Amino acid sequence: MIDAIQRVIENIQTFERTSDQILIDLAKNRQRQIIKFNTDQLDSGQASDGSEVQPSYRPSTIERKKRKGQPYDRVTLKDEGDFHASFFVRFGSDEFEIEATDQKRVYLERKYGTDIYGLSPENLGQLIGLINDDFIEALRRQITA
Repeated sequence: MIDAIQRVIENIQTFERTSDQILIDLAKNRQRQIIKFNTDQLDSGQASDGSEVQPSYRPSTIERKKRKGQPYDRVTLKDEGDFHASFFVRFGSDEFEIEATDQKRVYLERKYGTDIYGLSPENLGQLIGLINDDFIEALRRQITA
């Protein structure tokens, strides 16, 4: 009995040491959803910190967006979609970042800040909800290993 309890304790300690990597691996399986969360935020004019993307569009941009039938009452950073389409997720050992490869990214980052990338607290909560069951299952498998 003592051996079984000791084995469970060791398995829990192993899980604790590897839990960051498990979470990253689970997030890797959700890359498309992570990017969609970010681009949907921008479509609604929201930055990753929950604030409104600022500064507002210039009058000339508003007129152009009106002609194109695009939203102009908020900053979406989407004209033809190249910038949004260039988003990707860079994974580290215990974190991930959303970045873009589009040539406009440097200009947009300078003008609007880097909070145009990332998940709002609400979307981060949704991501956690999506991977929660898989994380719990990984814990169960490790404990009973």
